[in-house]
Amino acid sequence: MRNGRVVWRDETDWLKLRETPAIVDLDLDGAPDLIGDGLVIAQRPEAGRQWIGFAFVGRSLSGSTGVLEDETGGRRAFAMASDGRGQPGNLLTIGLGANARPRRLVVHDGASGCEHVVDLRGQECGRYYQVTVE
Repeated sequence: MRNGRVVWRDETDWLKLRETPAIVDLDLDGAPDLIGDGLVIAQRPEAGRQWIGFAFVGRSLSGSTGVLEDETGGRRAFAMASDGRGQPGNLLTIGLGANARPRRLVVHDGASGCEHVVDLRGQECGRYYQVTVE
């Protein structure tokens, strides 16, 4: 409840699941999907919200941090982690809100200490980009 209003109701009995639900982007639409016990529990993208995503290939960036900078000077920080099963979490989705224009992505590689910079000027929102990490 929020301010006396019900904002979410368990209509799928997901509170009775045997495993902990996970949040992933199953259909690569930028909206987080809630899954558990082999079921998709919720897929509710917010209308009018922009996002951009990155698939890092080459090696794991688990333990790395970084920022996404936009044209107006706004910054969004993130951290890369494993997927909870020991696999590297190399897929990153960043919500941008409305009217955002990403300028660059800076990743501080936790393993090597290197900094990876990706120029995003002119790139479209609402899709994933592949970034090779050596």
